[in-house]
Amino acid sequence: RDGLPLNIVLAMDTSTSIRNRLAFEREAVIEFLEKLLDNRRDAAALATFDDVVNLRSGFTTDFVRMASSVRGILK
Repeated sequence: RDGLPLNIVLAMDTSTSIRNRLAFEREAVIEFLEKLLDNRRDAAALATFDDVVNLRSGFTTDFVRMASSVRGILK
């Protein structure tokens, strides 16, 4: 991790088959993002997919913004 900044796109499955595990998936993604975005150097983007792909957040180093985007997915 001493090299170049990371730019990661997270793809979350929000299809019907995952709905009963979506709360677990959201919390796992938030935990991952918290660790990734703690240095303000690495960035992440978020997409969800079921029948179509939706971009939920473009690349950002802002953990609060990303966590908010994740928490807003199909509550």
